[in-house]
Amino acid sequence: MEQLIRLARRDFSRHGYVDRSVERIAAEANLTKGAAYYHFGSKEGLFEAVLRGVQRDLVRRPERSSLGRGASGLRGVPRAGHRR
Repeated sequence: MEQLIRLARRDFSRHGYVDRSVERIAAEANLTKGAAYYHFGSKEGLFEAVLRGVQRDLVRRPERSSLGRGASGLRGVPRAGHRR
């Protein structure tokens, strides 16, 4: 499931939460939509797993985190939960 979380992090960052589907992200990870929902329960559950990973990265490796390279690595996160 780590690959799914990595791909979701990338896609949510690039395209926002609203513009990505679990089905599309799961397909990129060579998983079924059902497998993703089994592990995360919902799109929101997958997004929460992504955010936990971002928080973990910031706490464990602040000098190598996305913020260490500027905010570009987290560019899509603030808007990810907002609908247009």
